[in-house]
Amino acid sequence: MTNWHQQRVRERAYTLWEAEDRQHWNDLAHWFQAEREISPEMRVTFDSNEWEDVTCPDRCRERPERHRALVKVHNAIREGVIRGFICEVVATLEGLQRKERSEFLAKQTVEPHVLDQVLPDGTTTPIIIIAPDQSHRPALQLVLTDNLRSAQSIGMRVMTTLRYSELVFPSMFYAEESDDLVLIIGPVRFSIEQRGLGRSKLAEFALALGARGTGVQVYFDIPDVPLSASDRKKVAEYVAEWADGDAVSCHMAYHNDFFCTEDFGKGARTSILDLKNREWLRNTYGVKFVTLNELAAMV
Repeated sequence: MTNWHQQRVRERAYTLWEAEDRQHWNDLAHWFQAEREISPEMRVTFDSNEWEDVTCPDRCRERPERHRALVKVHNAIREGVIRGFICEVVATLEGLQRKERSEFLAKQTVEPHVLDQVLPDGTTTPIIIIAPDQSHRPALQLVLTDNLRSAQSIGMRVMTTLRYSELVFPSMFYAEESDDLVLIIGPVRFSIEQRGLGRSKLAEFALALGARGTGVQVYFDIPDVPLSASDRKKVAEYVAEWADGDAVSCHMAYHNDFFCTEDFGKGARTSILDLKNREWLRNTYGVKFVTLNELAAMV
């Protein structure tokens, strides 16, 4: 039993004891019931600055303390003590090189797409959706593709953002979706963007860029107008913030226990991961952030 699991069992047993007017004659029964109710599996979302090192700890051999923590967490995932999750934005958004992001988003045009929808009886029916054409998407870097395969092989699974992308993983990569995924992910994402975080930063900047042109219509994220080096840098930063916002939304929609990250949003004026917004996420949604060392200490 891990320290984390033992603490959860203890808290649940205490609750059961309180519910029976704090009678001490049934302590063991409370403990055994709590053990049956509390899953020993720890569900952890790994941020983009953590999952690749957790997958391949030897990348950090020159940093002994971090390497020890990585090995401990890596083994916990392999053994099923931790169930690891990564958000698909690591490929769909952050898989784009920073210098590629502006051009990729600017070239997206709206097109009708015919997709096959799988029905409950296993048959398929065609559906038509209006979505951006992403045929010009650059190929993923080979090292990222290899790391995703390694993550899948140790038991990590990918969380879907429910945003349209032509980049789709094989089905074995995806985590099982909760029944209330759609009911949670949309409202949470909306709340994040209402605070001027997540994807809203890019959307606001896109409107400002569109105003520079004559008759430029912003279909999706970035209008096809001349961009300065400063503009491109902002786009790259705002895409990263978009990815962080979607990762946090997925974390809640998949009912995960901890969000593991070393990112405190220090490079941006405001970020979903800065201290102020972490406090908002804790108070509003109960999100629990941990560093890698904190996670390693739990197992």
